[in-house]
Amino acid sequence: MLISAHVPYGVGALGDYIHMYQPYNAKFVSLVKEYSDAIIGSFFGHEHNDAFKVVYNDGMYLYGRFLDRGCNFSIVK
Repeated sequence: MLISAHVPYGVGALGDYIHMYQPYNAKFVSLVKEYSDAIIGSFFGHEHNDAFKVVYNDGMYLYGRFLDRGCNFSIVK
């Protein structure tokens, strides 16, 4: 499964804001955790900083995202 959206989930690259409203962000992260075995990558826009983000579930790596200034590309497992 590939995920594509304009606004990424999680905290901004500088750690000063959350892109989505908190209830939507929490739901998105819970879905990523639940279906991490089926997700092979994701594409997001909106972020204008270079960054790397990781989602963990009980200390286990689930989802890594490489973000760039234009199109944000994610790699899972």
